[in-house]
Amino acid sequence: MSLYNLAHQYPISRTLRFELKPYNKKVSDNIKHYGIIEQDHKLAKNYQEAKVIIDDYHRDYIEERLAQLILTDEELALLEQFETLQNKKNRDEKEREKLITLQDTLRKKIASHLKDDERYSRIDKVKLIREDLPAWLAAQKESATSKEKKALSEAEAVVKSFYYFSTYFQGFFENRRNVYTDKAHSTGIAYRIIHDNLPRFCENREAIRYIKTHHPTLFSILEKTVETLYQEEIITIDSIEELFSLGALPLSQTEIKAFNRALGGDLKQGKKIQGLNEKVNLYRQQVAREDRNQSRQIPYFTRLYRQILSDYDPLVFETIENDEELIAELNDSSLQLIDRIPTQLEGETISLTTALSSLKEALENADIDTLWLRNNRAITDLSHTLFKDFDLIHTALEHYYKETYEDYRKENPTQTMERQKEAWLKSPHFALGFLEKALLFYRQSLDGDDPLKDKITEHCLLNFFITGLKREHSLLTTLTEKREALKQLIARVTTKWATGELYNLRQSDKDIALIKEYLDAVMAIFHHLRPLMVETVDEAGISYERDSFYTFFDTIYHHLDKIIPLYNRVRNYVTKKPYSKEKFKLNFENSQLANGWDANKEKNYTTILLRKTHYRVDQAGGVLKDKPYYCYYLAIMHNETKAKRVFEEFPTPEAGEAHFEKTYYKLMPNPHMQMPRIFFSEKWREHFQPSAEIDRIYKEKTFQLGKNFNQDDLHKLIDFYKIKLKEHPDWNEFNHTFSATKTFNNIGEFFTEVGNQGYLVRFDPIPTEYIEALIEKREIHLFQLHNKDFSPHSHGMPNMHTLYWNALFSEENLKNTLYKLDGGAELFYRPASIERKVTHAKGEELTPKTDTARHRARTLDFDLIKDRRFTEDKFQFHVPITLNYQASGSGYINDAVNHLIQEKGETFNIMGIDRGERNLLYLSIINPHGEIIHQQDLNVMNGINYQERLEEAEKERQHARQNWQSIEGIRNLKAGYLSFAVHEIARLLVKHNALLVMEDLNFGFKRGRMKFERQIYQNFEKAIIDKLNYLLFKDADEKNGLPGVRHALQLTNKFESFQRLGKQSGIIFYVPANYTSRIDPTTGFVDLFGQKLRYQSIAQAKQFLSLFKMICYNPNRDHFEFTFRYADFGGRGKELTKEWQLIGDNQERFVYNRLKEIGEKAHFHERNERHLVANELKNLFDKTGISYQQGDNLIDKILTIDHAPFFRQLLFNIQVLTALRYYDNQGNDYILSPITNHKGTHFDSRKEEKAINHPLPHDSDGNGAYHIAHKGKMLVDKIIAHNLEGSRPDLKISNFEWFTYMQEK
Repeated sequence: MSLYNLAHQYPISRTLRFELKPYNKKVSDNIKHYGIIEQDHKLAKNYQEAKVIIDDYHRDYIEERLAQLILTDEELALLEQFETLQNKKNRDEKEREKLITLQDTLRKKIASHLKDDERYSRIDKVKLIREDLPAWLAAQKESATSKEKKALSEAEAVVKSFYYFSTYFQGFFENRRNVYTDKAHSTGIAYRIIHDNLPRFCENREAIRYIKTHHPTLFSILEKTVETLYQEEIITIDSIEELFSLGALPLSQTEIKAFNRALGGDLKQGKKIQGLNEKVNLYRQQVAREDRNQSRQIPYFTRLYRQILSDYDPLVFETIENDEELIAELNDSSLQLIDRIPTQLEGETISLTTALSSLKEALENADIDTLWLRNNRAITDLSHTLFKDFDLIHTALEHYYKETYEDYRKENPTQTMERQKEAWLKSPHFALGFLEKALLFYRQSLDGDDPLKDKITEHCLLNFFITGLKREHSLLTTLTEKREALKQLIARVTTKWATGELYNLRQSDKDIALIKEYLDAVMAIFHHLRPLMVETVDEAGISYERDSFYTFFDTIYHHLDKIIPLYNRVRNYVTKKPYSKEKFKLNFENSQLANGWDANKEKNYTTILLRKTHYRVDQAGGVLKDKPYYCYYLAIMHNETKAKRVFEEFPTPEAGEAHFEKTYYKLMPNPHMQMPRIFFSEKWREHFQPSAEIDRIYKEKTFQLGKNFNQDDLHKLIDFYKIKLKEHPDWNEFNHTFSATKTFNNIGEFFTEVGNQGYLVRFDPIPTEYIEALIEKREIHLFQLHNKDFSPHSHGMPNMHTLYWNALFSEENLKNTLYKLDGGAELFYRPASIERKVTHAKGEELTPKTDTARHRARTLDFDLIKDRRFTEDKFQFHVPITLNYQASGSGYINDAVNHLIQEKGETFNIMGIDRGERNLLYLSIINPHGEIIHQQDLNVMNGINYQERLEEAEKERQHARQNWQSIEGIRNLKAGYLSFAVHEIARLLVKHNALLVMEDLNFGFKRGRMKFERQIYQNFEKAIIDKLNYLLFKDADEKNGLPGVRHALQLTNKFESFQRLGKQSGIIFYVPANYTSRIDPTTGFVDLFGQKLRYQSIAQAKQFLSLFKMICYNPNRDHFEFTFRYADFGGRGKELTKEWQLIGDNQERFVYNRLKEIGEKAHFHERNERHLVANELKNLFDKTGISYQQGDNLIDKILTIDHAPFFRQLLFNIQVLTALRYYDNQGNDYILSPITNHKGTHFDSRKEEKAINHPLPHDSDGNGAYHIAHKGKMLVDKIIAHNLEGSRPDLKISNFEWFTYMQEK
């Protein structure tokens, strides 16, 4: 088996998890006595408060650093360059790249200034907790009020509690460091300034220039307004020129807030001071009386975004914890979201109804060529809403492009033109006016009786948005109605609570439905507006000229988008499980708890591992002396001097005396650093006495590879190290056995050999009586490591955590280390979160939801308690270990795999996996000759039909989600399925010595009626990589030859990210899945016509059909024949010169009729209708008067027709033929080829034998897996033919290569 060459490749880490059970009641009492749980729970709560304090510190630091930032002449010049490019409407590619380069440069300059302070070097260090935060808080006290001083003292106490526990903040520190990044991350300060606010500021500068040039009267008004704002101390800038100068670009939150006040005004001692936008508004009203169009052209100014980490938004709430918080938040949000929408005027708010009315008016007066729609679901959903067709707007755009872009109208558009068209169709946004123009242009190509003509009207898109904003529209009337109902609910519930009545909101489906309806009504308005949202400059550096409508729109939109987190919080609270998985870290008064196990450090880490022999018991409770096993214990020394010395010396048990065994652990980490540091240090020099020659070798580094390298010196130094290791008081315990000195080629090889033997674990007996006495004296806390495998009643297969743990301390591993115990273990505590209640009593008959071989109805012989584990307090133990400790690889094994393929390529089979439409997953294994040796779906795992279970669970979940009921654990169901599927795949890979080929997620993900969404499929890919990077089987033994715990296979690289996977991870190869499902496995035929078969116009249809060599009827076989070469049609098939003949016969095919009426709960396949192509074509030609019975070439006759429905039907029938994959009205799918193969038949997967080793696929998903496997075979062929010593093989597969391979095969 070639795969067995891939063992012991590289070390990897795993974290094992166990429950900790107190050894006895005294242990629990001692923990209560010392208040361990309370102390660490308080620390966990303090952690949340400390994060807020640290954020306040960051805000102060950011404010100070940005306030000190004075832009240099060079930086101002860069800003001017940016503004010039940003204001340019039609930038070419070079200008876009230049804009992005400028953004990068400016970002880095700002980030550099933020970091240029000694305090920055400590923002993620212990000194922040111990020095900087206390000093900062103390400084604030000097000018604080007595109330503020009290709060600051409390903050000081919170910070002080982490003096020895700064490691709590490792993740948080990393997150906050990212705020200062110079990369284009939206959470960065520099990004907020350059990507978010600078374009808006430039837009405002453009607006003030326009006003100064075209409306000098208004400009004078604005000049005086700025002076007034300055005099009223609302802003610190006294002239409008300076306010809008690039040198005054607002950087800090204080500056941003002042600038926004300048735009919106402010309240001063109860008096409203008008801002610039209010003055613009008044002026526009005056101008509108004479010239409405001119009024619309006068721009408003745009507010800037808040700085990152600025003061918290008042609408941002924590997680809802109870009904009282739910009601309070709904009441507050009802006011905030509906009644208090901010205007452009600082401090002023209006109602949502008023805001939408103003927005409607602005929309009616807007320039539709500067209104924009996102080119994503916004357009497809709008298309479906208006035209009942998700693709119609995109179809209109494509039609417009093809008919109006001169280059594309050539007879044979080149592949470059096709790519340009596709790129254009994928533009991030389209102007609303342009979309309407494209729709009206497309309308002209429709038949006179086409019902779409009545729907595509002038301004149909604009009117859709305007209509939704009318007061009488259902969007607003529904919101008004639901909000009133919510008010009544709040009043009713609060009255009940005020009278002392216990009322649980979550138990009232009616009340929850009412809350949901209210939030749905707000969400509906938000979704109505959402398609129009577009920034001035998007992520790609593309700028958009935006109508002044967006001045109103941005404020309303960014206010309403708070509905999303509110909606999620309310739904999550209402539907959450009654129990909590929340846990907090335990320290047992020691910040270094369990950081390591070394005997020299036991007093520091205060943790010891023990073990004790136990015996299994039979069903009657009898002890089975022939089945001993070890149970393991964790002893935690109380953190005081005396207690920490209790294991320095201890008695030896008498013969036959009950005893534990204590671990004695020694580790020599990083010998390449430790040995030189010790043997050549001043402290140890007298002890180890290096000779003058050894000193010279070490100082001159002649033992290191390089120009001064001397092999004799290398060997002399190694001999010195060998001798001194035996003299070291600790390291001599390892009893190193070394290779001959002359065999070492470099010092690294020697250090590796030292490190591989620098690990020692042994067990020393210690009396049980001694251990229990320590518990009584409160000097140790003792816990038993527990899972089901450590129960005396357990006789089954252990789980992987137990398997690894037992292997860690096995005699074989202690002699030859493969598994290493690591430091950095953690302890957690999860308190009980629900009451212990009997769900089903003993003697009750229990009927499972799904009746399977594993889950039958049964009578309980015990009380069943639902979610029992959450009814008890739990201690948890997470301990890291290293697998393959002595392996030296880096985690990259592609080269090793490729050399193995070159050496033994003929022994490898290939497994392809397809994410199916009818099946969850489907696999096909082919031999080196390309023949199937095994194919199967992966629907039934471990006796459970997961396909049926997931479909049922999805329906239940959808119903629950729609009604905000508690959602059952479909995630757990999917995770369970993936676990079984991955195990089955791994077993088959080993059994068949197969390489694995999968769909490349980075290439482009298949869409359609897939059983798994992208995220779940990614989870599957991640799970298979994790499984294969250390593959072993629990049931491995000499008989079945499977890889076991001492010989695990490492078949994949270490996982880093999906983006960095590339085309290969060990034995897994990733291929583009295009043209693998809808392809004839016997001829290699695929449909490359695609959109060309979609009717657009009579001219287009004629041009397309004229490229066929022949279209005729074959009277002898009673079918139609379409003869062609893809090369004649250009596009993707321009290189394919093979001649094909489509056979239009009466074999059973099905087409989807979206207009067919079906029941609400019916499946999509019930819309499928039987379609006999030959009969359809006969009827079409008969109806049109084309004589076909003689078998003549019909192309000339076809080209004389000028009737659109004829061409629409003809193209549709060709499209039906080339589809290859069909779905009947019973839910089955199959492959049926229109091409005659070498056997003189048409491949029909329904007629293939259903055996797992049948050489051809027997259903559609199997066809996909089969061809994915064949793409893998192409890669294997490439690797075998490649010179691996020169470079790595090119694992890309072009469409031309794929088509050629399949057609030759």
